[in-house]
Amino acid sequence: MGFAHELRGTNKRIRMYSQKSVTVVGTLEASITGTGFDVYGAGVDGDSSGINANSGLFPTSPRSLVSRVEYEVNLFGRAPRKLSAIIKRRGQRDLRLEQKAPTYSKKINGYELRFDSPDVRLPSKKNFILTTNLPNSKAPVDVLSCGKMAKGMYRFVIYPPLSLTQGFGILLSAFHKKALVA
Repeated sequence: MGFAHELRGTNKRIRMYSQKSVTVVGTLEASITGTGFDVYGAGVDGDSSGINANSGLFPTSPRSLVSRVEYEVNLFGRAPRKLSAIIKRRGQRDLRLEQKAPTYSKKINGYELRFDSPDVRLPSKKNFILTTNLPNSKAPVDVLSCGKMAKGMYRFVIYPPLSLTQGFGILLSAFHKKALVA
């Protein structure tokens, strides 16, 4: 999946594209403060115009909200970032995703988060693991993880029931500039 930034007035967007075509598969929209993000699936904006909106040749449907991401305000950056997400599911209850809390380590004099993968080796504010309670599970289940492997290299793992658009939208929000989150 690829992505491109777009700025419309004060509204910042990141469009997510299929790598094999120019099809938009989703959109990430940030709030002005950068603490809230909405992830939309494929579809057209309500204010869109162009061949898809004006022609019967390419019928389109309006885009729909597929997830919402919230970051806790953290101006000074002393503690790790805290995020949560709501995953919209058609015909089912929404899923709430919570971040697995990192633990403080005296050995490294900082916070650490244990990943299943040996590839994730470096501490980063962008490292996180999101979990949820699924109906058939007794313990929280990991559904999304992001960990730093090397400078500029991160490992992303998206598990069901998240769709690729939902997971990638949440991951992009971690790298988006946030005014009120250090």
